[in-house]
Amino acid sequence: MQEITGTYNVTFVIVSIIIAILSSYIALDMCSRINRTTGWQKFYWFISSSILMALGIWSMHFLSMLAYKLPTQVTYEPGMVTLSVICAFIGTSIAFYLSSIRLTVLRLMAGGICMGAAIASMHYVGMMAMRLDG
Repeated sequence: MQEITGTYNVTFVIVSIIIAILSSYIALDMCSRINRTTGWQKFYWFISSSILMALGIWSMHFLSMLAYKLPTQVTYEPGMVTLSVICAFIGTSIAFYLSSIRLTVLRLMAGGICMGAAIASMHYVGMMAMRLDG
C-alpha cells in the first residue's frame, strides 16, 4: 500500500482565515441588529446574518480543501456540496435564533452547540462530496 501525501497552498490558507474572521465579525454584528429592529427588518437581519455566516463558514472550509493539493485528481459532487451549504445555513439559523430571543446562558450555550454542529455537519458532508481517483 502506498501512502498519499499532500501539500498546502499557504496563500489559500491565509485567505480562508481572513474570510473566516471577516464573515464572522460581520455576521455577528448583523445578528446583533435583530433585537434592535421589528417587523420585516428583524426577519431581514436574521436571514441575512444567517446566510452570511453560513457562506463564510462554508467558503472558508471549501477554500481550505482547495488549498490541499494531492498527487491525484480531486473532484466534488455538486449535490453533496450544496447539502453542506444547507447544513451550515440550518445550524447557523438555529444558533442565531436561539441567541436573538431573550438571551440566557442556557440559550447561549445551545446556540454555541448548534453552531458547532453546523460546522461539524458541513465539514463531514463536504468531505463526503470529495471524489478521488483510486
